[in-house]
Amino acid sequence: MEERRESALAIWSAPQCPVTAQYSRRTLGEIRAAVMDAFFSLPHGGVEIGGVLLGAYENGLLRVTGWAPVACEHASGPSFTLSGRDHDLLGHSLEQLRRNPPSSRPVGWCHSHHRSGIALRDADREIHRRYFPEPWQTALVVRPYPMEPAKGVFFFPSAEGFSDRDAIAAEFELELLATPPPPVPLQPDGQPARLSRRSAPYDIPPRPLPGFDRPAEQDAPAPVPKFLLTQPESPSRRGWLRVLMSVALCAALGGGVYATRSLWRPPLSGLTPSQPPAPDVGLGLNTIDLAGQLQIRWNREAPAVAEAVAAVLEIAENGPPERAALDAIHLKTGVFTYARHSERVDVTLTLLRADGRKTAEATTFLGALPPGIAPEEPLSPEDAFPAEPGTTSEPSR
Repeated sequence: MEERRESALAIWSAPQCPVTAQYSRRTLGEIRAAVMDAFFSLPHGGVEIGGVLLGAYENGLLRVTGWAPVACEHASGPSFTLSGRDHDLLGHSLEQLRRNPPSSRPVGWCHSHHRSGIALRDADREIHRRYFPEPWQTALVVRPYPMEPAKGVFFFPSAEGFSDRDAIAAEFELELLATPPPPVPLQPDGQPARLSRRSAPYDIPPRPLPGFDRPAEQDAPAPVPKFLLTQPESPSRRGWLRVLMSVALCAALGGGVYATRSLWRPPLSGLTPSQPPAPDVGLGLNTIDLAGQLQIRWNREAPAVAEAVAAVLEIAENGPPERAALDAIHLKTGVFTYARHSERVDVTLTLLRADGRKTAEATTFLGALPPGIAPEEPLSPEDAFPAEPGTTSEPSR
């Protein structure tokens, strides 16, 4: 019943807006889950995220049936402000998504506001005018709350009769999914995202709730030998004497050993108990592909990430590797998005600590390119990321 409800469509409309939005409950549930995860990723409000809404429009009815995340390196802080590289990636992603089937093409975009109300900022309107100029294309703004349901509004800046003043009356709650969403939304063709050979370190099956565990089956007790059942319950007098003599002998031996401990026990001064080595927690570097957008993830809770002051992400395809310098804030988000152009991508993450030590981990993604994406020539060295000397591709500590 819950799966049928999540797969159903819901209607959003406002008296001032000539466009009616029909959205998949599952899709907006996945957007809500991604927004809440980013909201709690950092103290004081986390980082804001965005994505492209996919669906179709016909005769005043806008259908939203899927979405694809938009890369944002947060160069200006935790707000969803696109840098020059982010604009290039968004333009390239839209070119690929417009080749989807007519039922899953870009119909707008979504983004979260963590530190302001549900409204379109000047930067949001500029993004909308530049990439979504059609009057029926929408901008979904999602506002998360720590103790309340997340709320959203579909804006149509180019449609007459609907503005920010009407946003409060048009707010609606984004429903919580009954089943946990996948790590990233489904691809536009409806197929699950392809994972790399290494799975995410935090994809751990949930433990059953207390009181609902299935009791373990216990082995049946072994039958008691018949001769034991016929033994007398109380020992004989001679048996008691043997027990008392054994106890007295053990006590005498123990007392003698304790009295002569200085003769046989080595001195303990200056000795300290050995401490077991601390467990080695890796970075959990892994990759997830979404319609050609490769999400590179790592365990942001790893001790090496907490101690790092900077990092270098090295990405290699069919040419010279590209390098991206990450600061401590971006490193603790645990994710970096890269537009791939080949079926194999080698990724190496190197962390730099304050004392000069380095920690590195590598992984490889293998997977066919999505339909409509043709292999391209690798970037030239002058167009690649800024190089960072001294990085290695093998783990070192």
